[in-house]
Amino acid sequence: SQKSQSNGRSPTGESKPEQGRLIEGTTFLVGSYKTNENLLHVVDQVIRDQKNRIAVLRELKVEEAPMMALSRYRLVIPKPLPVEIDTSKWQIDYKYLDSEYLQILFAAGYSLGLLNHEETTIQMLSIGLGGATANLFLRYATENVNLTTVEIDETIVEVAKKYFGYVEDERQHCVVGDGVQFLSDSAREGNKFDIILLDASKNTEEVVICPVEAFLETSVIQSMVKTLRKHGILLLNYIALGATDVSLATVKKAFEEVFEGCISFDVPAKLNKVLVCVKRHAQYKQMQSEKFHSDMQKHLNAFANVQ
Repeated sequence: SQKSQSNGRSPTGESKPEQGRLIEGTTFLVGSYKTNENLLHVVDQVIRDQKNRIAVLRELKVEEAPMMALSRYRLVIPKPLPVEIDTSKWQIDYKYLDSEYLQILFAAGYSLGLLNHEETTIQMLSIGLGGATANLFLRYATENVNLTTVEIDETIVEVAKKYFGYVEDERQHCVVGDGVQFLSDSAREGNKFDIILLDASKNTEEVVICPVEAFLETSVIQSMVKTLRKHGILLLNYIALGATDVSLATVKKAFEEVFEGCISFDVPAKLNKVLVCVKRHAQYKQMQSEKFHSDMQKHLNAFANVQ
């Protein structure tokens, strides 16, 4: 999930477009779902992008935390634009990664060489599905990443498939279950991954926190280290709003006690931070080098320059 810029409308504050025109600020409520914890809204919104072009974003929003967007995608605007606009039928534009924190985490993955080895298959584990932003990007931007996702709420999986183009096949599948238990089982059974993406959040009126605190237990972090291959990396999304005292320093310290080293990055204009943790000293030294940061910047520029 990420802290999104809001135009102040309620997720249910749908507005009507003029016929055959897309007007900045127009919103469309596409669907609503009740999960075990939240009321979710799928909302399409007309915006101007950084290049001042009209774009339509689809966001997965939480009623209890209306400033949050669990996922965000850009839609393909049909040409010519139909007179009657129904964005619910429009396709996801998979070439965009409209998530700043994932851009940074994946730029780190590319710069560490984990997402670049086209000749070898990368096994990746994602804990937390949301609207499957990471899943869809990796499906269309890579050919060699097999992604297993663990999502505790079956309704989230249903929403991701219905509105966000998530598909299970030989490259991607989803396990409905508890991420902590999955990590424990994987460590015990000897299952190995090259990358773990930890993006399991709690979103209520009182608190927004990612990762949820169960993943900060030393035994759980040890399970992550055991289930990662020797060159494996952990990519972590951090956010803490409201009634919580879990600081980034607390999270970083918990992971640094088990991993060889971790480096945190700010997410520009967002309240998220991200953390990249590695198992090998050589990787930790690499992350501190000028070349690593210049490589990351090249990948971030590439994300920004998608046409």
